[in-house]
Amino acid sequence: MTNEELIAKQAAIIERLEKQLNDTTKELKETQLIIEDQKFQMEYMRQEIAMLKSRKFDRRSEQLDKQYPNLFNYDVFNEAEDEANEINEPIDIETGEPQTVTFEVKGTKKKNLINRLDKLQEVEIIHDLTDEEKICECGTTMVKIGETVTYKIKYVPAKLIKEKHIYSTYKCEECYKADITNIVKTPYNLAFPKSMASSSLVANIITDKYAKYLPLYRQEKLFRNVGLDISRANMSNCFLAGANILKPLVDIMYEDILKNDIVHMDETTLTVIKSLSDTCYMWGLFSSKYDKPIKLYFYKDNRRHENASELLKGFKGYVISDGYEAYNKVESCINVNCWAHARRKYAEIIKAFKGNLTSSLCLEGIKYIDDLYKIEHMLEKNNASVEEIYNTRQKESKEILDKYKLWLDKNYPTVPPKTALGKAMAYSINNFDNLSNYILDGRLSLDNNLAERGMKNFVIGRKNFLFCFAENGAHMSSVAYSIVETALANNLNVFEYLTYVFDTLAKCDNNKDNLRKLVPYSNELPGYLRVK
Repeated sequence: MTNEELIAKQAAIIERLEKQLNDTTKELKETQLIIEDQKFQMEYMRQEIAMLKSRKFDRRSEQLDKQYPNLFNYDVFNEAEDEANEINEPIDIETGEPQTVTFEVKGTKKKNLINRLDKLQEVEIIHDLTDEEKICECGTTMVKIGETVTYKIKYVPAKLIKEKHIYSTYKCEECYKADITNIVKTPYNLAFPKSMASSSLVANIITDKYAKYLPLYRQEKLFRNVGLDISRANMSNCFLAGANILKPLVDIMYEDILKNDIVHMDETTLTVIKSLSDTCYMWGLFSSKYDKPIKLYFYKDNRRHENASELLKGFKGYVISDGYEAYNKVESCINVNCWAHARRKYAEIIKAFKGNLTSSLCLEGIKYIDDLYKIEHMLEKNNASVEEIYNTRQKESKEILDKYKLWLDKNYPTVPPKTALGKAMAYSINNFDNLSNYILDGRLSLDNNLAERGMKNFVIGRKNFLFCFAENGAHMSSVAYSIVETALANNLNVFEYLTYVFDTLAKCDNNKDNLRKLVPYSNELPGYLRVK
């Protein structure tokens, strides 16, 4: 074999070995990529399982800062769909471990039981000895030297009274002799003239269901205990009749709230048996804390963006929401998103992993949001004016927002997008402009907790009655919730208010001027309707 042949053979062997090496290297890299992907998938599933366990079994408080124990311990940080929350120990922001926080509020004195009962009617019952018992064994009449006072709370159960209404009819005898019929009847000034139910009975049914969350089947048992055998069907008819009377008031409230330039909105699911839609929704529309308290509810059989546009038709101003994209399509509106939702995504990770966080980025991210809340806390504590709030936000909050945006832009590309941390950061990035809009006006809220509170009351009721049978009942329920929740927000006794409205409307024309005097925030309502 010549040298040339030997060199060629060696070159072929080298080429074949290099090809095998390249193929092996390629397979090794592919294997490494598969291993890395499997590790990522395992870590992703571990995070998902940890967060699901936390949502299922952990308490739902989001208090994370020991310096501000009241700042993040509100139930309203949870979605309206969550169950009633329990008070939870805070989590240390450095270690992620649960910490016990104790604090005292200066300048307050705990009221004893007697002082807390000063709103109750007091009845004095004197217990004394008989004249015979006052005579001593020696025959002398004893002298009173003191007395002991104790307080007892007496419960007077509700009772039903059967009212017999007698309406007289009169005629003129002289006209009768002249074959002229002139008969006058006493007018029926009753809200429900064709029903045995009085205004107070219908008011009680609505109050018990929508303010006390008692379904009709429970009310049926309670009425039976006091001697009234009334079926759920009859109570349902009474409710529908009452809701129809209240609907014009809701229409006026709807007109009034659209005249404001700030509203809060939220929506939650509702099961309606006879609806063609699988998932129906109750939409909430609430006034800001700087306007007259109005809370409105609207039933819709879907969550399409057309509903948001329809409900806000004619409204111009700020819409504070949870970030649902439907509100971005509403014309003449500036969207303000909720920082509580952005914060919750970090808080869930911290709570799920406690002290075992694999990255400090989560703690860094939530600290920016906590700093924003601390500013709001101090403003509220100092009773700052709207102008002071606006100036402080422009000076201090805007600086934190700019730093948070830089932090997101720098760190988000380094985090796998499908992880919990990646999703938390993506939420802030995708909604950052709307999240930052709260600094545009001192009256705007940092979060949508006002709407969360309003929807939570509906959810508590929904957990008791579970569903609406037909869409008409769902619409009437939205009317009842609007009246009841607005009455509560205006410090009214709901039962007394509803009774007054029914009786008043039975005696006057239902024109707009008379109706406007009866809305829950009217200044012309009698003083006895307000909770003392």
